[in-house]
Amino acid sequence: MSNPFFSIVLPTFNRAHILSETISSVLNQSYTDLEVIIIDDGSSDNTKDVIEKIEDERVKYIYQENQERSAARNNGIKNAQGQYVCFLDSDDLFETNHLQVLHDNLSKRNFPIELLFTNCYFLTQDNLQKSNPPELKGESIPYLMQNAVIPARVCIHSSILKEFKFRVDVVIVEDTFLWVSIANKYPVTHITEYTVRYRLHEDNSINVKNNSYASRLEGLFKLFENPEIKQKIGKKLMRVTLSDCYFGIYRHYDYKKKRSKRIGTILKAIFKYPDVKFKMKLYLLLSSLPGTSALIRLKESRF
Repeated sequence: MSNPFFSIVLPTFNRAHILSETISSVLNQSYTDLEVIIIDDGSSDNTKDVIEKIEDERVKYIYQENQERSAARNNGIKNAQGQYVCFLDSDDLFETNHLQVLHDNLSKRNFPIELLFTNCYFLTQDNLQKSNPPELKGESIPYLMQNAVIPARVCIHSSILKEFKFRVDVVIVEDTFLWVSIANKYPVTHITEYTVRYRLHEDNSINVKNNSYASRLEGLFKLFENPEIKQKIGKKLMRVTLSDCYFGIYRHYDYKKKRSKRIGTILKAIFKYPDVKFKMKLYLLLSSLPGTSALIRLKESRF
């Protein structure tokens, strides 16, 4: 049996209740020359049973002790046989034409060695809407820093992934870290067709319940250790990106009702990045202080 054109790396952890739908979205592709490599990252539910019921030789199942998603994706990459590698998280879905759109685009351009990505829909329990990202027209690194490109949208030539992998010491921003690192050396193409469904739910990686922006901030500092990337991003965008993490950290502490942590976060953001969204930071600071918060609420109630 010859190697498939596409390898789809699908890490999963305790998502047996929706995994069948996700796998079906791959197996029901109009373009069929594929394999799907499911990396079970130490699930304790019936994930294995769900996969064993699927009778399709294109499905490969690999179990590993829990090591988190970067290690799981890297394990999938290591076992991939395809010319191009795609990614799909276990709560997201491919439209039936996803791989066909990718293949048609690649074929027209003689199968370049690059990273390419499509657009996605946002999927909630009862709604489907377009994400409407801007089109990539200029430099790819600033674009990837400003626009979240989830793994399900991405396809990468397998030779690139022999050189670059997901950083296991980076959490939350590990995908952006990899895309930007690749873009520093290889071309990036944006296909504007909508071929992926990104499921929005309360257990998404970045949400207010978890202090995910603290991990994002730490990962961004590691990314900016590369002087070439730092230069291509530019000082202004870098400071805006880092500063914005503090707003996410603030929202987490607001959710947890930790006023002192809230105040400390905004003070740190003002001290480190006074040139970025200063008025908004000042407002958040004042609205967190015991004496001024009541005055602000009174003023707002009059409008």
